[in-house]
Formats: sequence, C-alpha cells, structure tokens
Amino acid sequence: MGSESDSVVFWRHSLSRLAVTLAVGFIGAFLINNVRLFGDFLAFEFLGVDDGNMVHVYFGYSLIVWVLVFWSLAFKYLMPRQSLALTSVVTQAFTTGVR
Repeated sequence: MGSESDSVVFWRHSLSRLAVTLAVGFIGAFLINNVRLFGDFLAFEFLGVDDGNMVHVYFGYSLIVWVLVFWSLAFKYLMPRQSLALTSVVTQAFTTGVR
C-alpha cells in the first residue's frame, strides 16, 4: 500500500485545486450572504417586522444550502482519482467480506 509520502505528494499537486475550491466557496458564500442581507433589508422595509423576520430565517437557509451543495461537489473535485485496479480490489473486498 501507499506510504505517508504518497499523501504528501498528492496534497502538493492538489494545492492549486484546493486554493481554487476555497476561493469559489468563500466568494459564493459572500455573494449569497450579501443577496440575503439585501433581501432582508427589502423585506423589513416594505413588508414589516414580522414578515421581515420570516424572510430573514428562510433566506438564511439559502446560505446553509449553498454550503452543503458546494462542499458535496467540492469533495468530489478534490478527491484523487483511484485507479480501476484499486477500485476493483476494494469492491471485491467489501462484497466478499474479506478484511
């Protein structure tokens, strides 16, 4: 199997991927939060306090949804691609119960 140096090499090659992924995540969260706050402002201004609070809560969920969707896609992008041989060995080990 691989050694610790294999994982270090993987992270050295994927630092650019990690930087791009983190930048997209932070920028996306920043933009969604600004749109949310603008929507909150409009709701409080034109709909009143009760409806403004409701909009604030439900628009806040959009930020949570963004984070969940983003990181589920980002982990697929950041994970190293496994070879077919390794995938078949792991699949065979789990299906036959070999440990």
